[in-house]
Amino acid sequence: MSPDEQSSLPDLLQAEKAGWEELEGLVEALTPKQAGISGYLPGWSVKDFLAHIAGWLAEAGAATTPSRVNPDANATAACCWRPEYLVM
Repeated sequence: MSPDEQSSLPDLLQAEKAGWEELEGLVEALTPKQAGISGYLPGWSVKDFLAHIAGWLAEAGAATTPSRVNPDANATAACCWRPEYLVM
């Protein structure tokens, strides 16, 4: 990868933040009923995808901070799901 193709850490962090904000905006626009409807992948609803993302975030947090709890990882996961969508 050439230096022109490399992104700086602040650029990468801003892009990730923008992605989470976009996801949050899309999810907030849904009703709990809409979040439970299977769609993009057969058998997977929005709440299924959010649970999957939250699980991966928890695993990533545990893998990157094995000796202590990382409250920032929990905050990141909390921004992208709403508890009422995860109730079955």
